[in-house]
Amino acid sequence: METRKYQCETMFEALQRIQAELGPDAIVLSAREIPMGPVWNVWRKKGVEVVAAPPLQNTAAQTAQPKTVLRRSADGAHIEFEEAAPAIEWVGGQPAFPPGEKTPTHQPQRWSPPHLSRAEVRSAQKQIARPAVEELKGAALECPPVEPEAPPATAAARQLPPSLQRVQQRLLEQGVEADFVRRTLQRLNQTLGAAMLKEDDLCVRYVQEVLAAELRLPAAGALRLPGRWVCLVGASGSGKTSTTAKLAILYSQHLAKKVVWVCADTIRTGAIAEARAYTDALNIPLRLVYRPQDVQLIADEMQDADVFLVDTAGFNPCREDPLVELGELLSQIPQRVTWLVASALTRESDLVQISAALGVFRLNGMIFTRMDETMTFGSVYNFARRTPYPLRYFAYGKETAAKFQAAEASRLCAALFGKGWNQD
Repeated sequence: METRKYQCETMFEALQRIQAELGPDAIVLSAREIPMGPVWNVWRKKGVEVVAAPPLQNTAAQTAQPKTVLRRSADGAHIEFEEAAPAIEWVGGQPAFPPGEKTPTHQPQRWSPPHLSRAEVRSAQKQIARPAVEELKGAALECPPVEPEAPPATAAARQLPPSLQRVQQRLLEQGVEADFVRRTLQRLNQTLGAAMLKEDDLCVRYVQEVLAAELRLPAAGALRLPGRWVCLVGASGSGKTSTTAKLAILYSQHLAKKVVWVCADTIRTGAIAEARAYTDALNIPLRLVYRPQDVQLIADEMQDADVFLVDTAGFNPCREDPLVELGELLSQIPQRVTWLVASALTRESDLVQISAALGVFRLNGMIFTRMDETMTFGSVYNFARRTPYPLRYFAYGKETAAKFQAAEASRLCAALFGKGWNQD
């Protein structure tokens, strides 16, 4: 006898498939409840497995057996089946019932699942769950062990070629922001070809170009005056006085402008004497500011001047009083250009604090001094990249007349790779 196995979610679906494939006279041999779905799924739905066989080739038996048709009840809670009346051979041409009488109708029978006790239900569940657990154990033994994945940062570092790895090491040693370095080198790794990535010099050059594009610089053009009043602000010891002297040389000798040195640092010992020594050597007038109101008096007196260079007093960013005094002075010069003067030796966190304290005074640019006294330029680059103030000048060396140049992004980026100002 040929048998077929049917696995369905419900008994109703299984019986429908059996009727459709084997006919209404198919023989159901066995039925059991099984878990459905893949073996690796722990929580699997319950289903049924029905084993059926096609009907026997017995015409007499087929004519004697009524045909059964399955359908759901109106409420959907039960399964109804109807047995059609079998084909009847008329013997002697006489019907089983007189023509005037109605044939008795067959009432459909309702089928409901049997009521089982709790003990029987638990026993059946254990029998069903035991083979499923064995299948899960077998599947777990067949699965290969999963190797732990490497952290994203380590995986990204391994993907970089040796040339970019050396560049990354150099920038991190300089103190450039690690996350920015990682993003930049990953972008270059995807952009540059394999042949270029093998050349260290080409990689360094492309990295310098990308780093330089992140910096803000003033619009390119001929050297010109930024404004009539140029105020230099910064912390104590940042080099404001020497920077004022270098700007005075630049404007008076290279641009042939009439420069007035305005010294507002009248508290520090030796500040006035230092300013007078510079102005005497450069042959430019010196004016002192003891009160904020003195600014207007100087402007009225020197109306023919082309530019006023204001050397302000150094301040402590951790104290409020020096900032208030500086604000009172700058408020007397509404039409001014304010540049922040900072030393390249200053830590990045201190640069951020100084910039935040002076941000209320509308800074227009930055000048970095003492560029030849350090070999690490990561803090200067990070600060210049994050702030909205453009780089104006780089100052280095003790000579007043030289060692002062307009800021160039390429020069700062080259210093990150060892070509600093101490080599000039």
